Amino acid sequence: MRHHRLVVVFALCLTAALHRPVASAQPPVDLIFGTDIGNDVDDVLALGMIHALQSRGECNLLAVTISKDCPLAASYTDAVNTFYGRGDTPIGIVRNGVTPDPGTFLPLVARKKNGQPLYPYDLEGEQAEDAVPLLRRVLASRPDSSVVIAQVGFSTNLARLLDSPADDLSPLSGRDLVAKKVRLLSVMAGAFEPINGNRHLEYNVVQDIPAAKRLAAEWPTEILYSGFEIGLAIPYPARSIQEDYRWHPHHILAESSIAYMPPPHNRPTWDLTSVLAVVRPSHSYFGTSEPGTVTVEDDGGTRFEAAADGRHRYLTVDAEQIARSTEAFVNLCSEPVAANAPASTQPPAAASDEGNGNHIVGPDYPVDPALTDRGNPQGRRFEFSMPLAESAIFPGTDATLDPRKPVRTERKIFVYVPAAYVDGTKAPVLLTLDGPSRLDLVCRALDNLTISEDPARQLPAFIVVSVENGGDDSKGSQRGLEYDTMSDRFARFLSDEVLPAVLANPEIRKAYPGLAFTSDPWGRGVMGCSSGGAAALTAGWFRPDLFRRLITYSGTFVDQQDDDAPEEASYPLGAWEYHSGMKLIENREKKPLRIFTHVAENDNGANDPEETYHNWVMANERTAAALAAKGYDYRYVFSHDSRHCDKRVFEHTLADTLVWMWRGYEGE
Repeated sequence: MRHHRLVVVFALCLTAALHRPVASAQPPVDLIFGTDIGNDVDDVLALGMIHALQSRGECNLLAVTISKDCPLAASYTDAVNTFYGRGDTPIGIVRNGVTPDPGTFLPLVARKKNGQPLYPYDLEGEQAEDAVPLLRRVLASRPDSSVVIAQVGFSTNLARLLDSPADDLSPLSGRDLVAKKVRLLSVMAGAFEPINGNRHLEYNVVQDIPAAKRLAAEWPTEILYSGFEIGLAIPYPARSIQEDYRWHPHHILAESSIAYMPPPHNRPTWDLTSVLAVVRPSHSYFGTSEPGTVTVEDDGGTRFEAAADGRHRYLTVDAEQIARSTEAFVNLCSEPVAANAPASTQPPAAASDEGNGNHIVGPDYPVDPALTDRGNPQGRRFEFSMPLAESAIFPGTDATLDPRKPVRTERKIFVYVPAAYVDGTKAPVLLTLDGPSRLDLVCRALDNLTISEDPARQLPAFIVVSVENGGDDSKGSQRGLEYDTMSDRFARFLSDEVLPAVLANPEIRKAYPGLAFTSDPWGRGVMGCSSGGAAALTAGWFRPDLFRRLITYSGTFVDQQDDDAPEEASYPLGAWEYHSGMKLIENREKKPLRIFTHVAENDNGANDPEETYHNWVMANERTAAALAAKGYDYRYVFSHDSRHCDKRVFEHTLADTLVWMWRGYEGE
């Protein structure tokens, strides 16, 4: 794998065929897979592809060795193997190696559903065998010149194998054992073409340069190198991650990809190339260089010199091969688990898929019929005002306000009571911000979906309270104070002032004398767009005892908190701290929240650099990744060809968003 953030435009949409396992005409390749799994997600896709190839009779996975010095990597690898029905595959790990950080997707193994692990495993990393003894045992047990090693991580384990002495496992030294048993070594390492016109120092090499030098200089068999430029030229389509793994509601490859970097992101296929090239050599997915010798230089650069007697080659690829190998990667990685795999690895029924995870919509946005007037009974609307001067929480006189930005003297409150509400019952409630924005769409959803006969598309009869902001926008404004401040202040305002004002309103009280709101925080939601979206998340984050169902469109998870706010001392980058900086979602205890997030392809600051702390796309992608890694109930939507708080996106998605948000609510 390689840490290299690269956005590649690749307009290829492939839907994987649901193949049954088929027998290969060639004998299966005896394969050892060496990986630094956890540093990038291409290792995971490569391992999934190996399992698909084994189900087709094309390879036999003898063992997995891990060169990332993180015990959780062994548990995660065991979970992937178990997912494919091969939980007994031997796993060996490096000790005293490099890159100990668990990263973003290894923690997925801790996720549970209904008290049961989503990804079962039984190997605790600390108990895993050392990689070198495992390599020696596996090699000693195989016929001569039969084993292929695909090494897509660091060279640490293989260099140590060369140094290993004779022992009870084999009377041969490590070097002699390799020479006797290994037929070919395939490594993802180095770079043999300039990258953007420059000499490239490839990640797998530079993380352990001494080991990479030893491997190139002393490995006794042929080595096939896949350079950085090969995987870079063959990006894995993000749309496949979104569309081709739906046969399983929690596919570990797709979930890991999303946790590593939410789509739309076409991730290079560095590690997959090293595997496919040696398991299917006759398919001509790649070309190869002439023979020669690779030298690893002191700074980690790689240099190739042609030589007729050389034992090294490197992969090449042309445009036709790129298309063919991409299709192979997509079809193999997304191929369903073999039908004869253990029952524990089979996907749950589709009905258990609750719509969590990451989703892509657009570029077409037909209006959802559930958000139109379909002639169903309608509820009652009310409107009243709350003077700001009467508020104990937001009186409109805060010292941080910019006097050049106007403050409303009163804010309007819009209330909708659906026809399905039964007076005298304790109602769930959704507070929507920047009222009355999108109120009509929410009302139509209630009219149509509270009486829906489709059990998968129903809504409880919640009451909508749409709250107007205090005026103006951004830093120094009353709206910014309410929405962008990292505190429980706005949550208290909604709970302690707005909801009691609704219940006390004479017109509402006359129409519904028994009206009451549930005190169950799972029956209370907040929805907003832009800074209103940030306010929705902040309300639940700081007061999950009050609000637990949160909807954010084009959420302003950026640095927009007022510079003079007292909260700057605790959260200097404002809502940017949720996903970056302090990484609150990742580093704080998981909270009982259900969270919807969205961002548009052309959202605010989409091309702004990270150091501005003002890129909405980056902020929302990172927020979704943090929520996924922490195991939250979350749903993230990326909308193509759309802009900030795009009305078309609401008209297309809001009904599904509301259904997902309220799923599981049973009422009092």
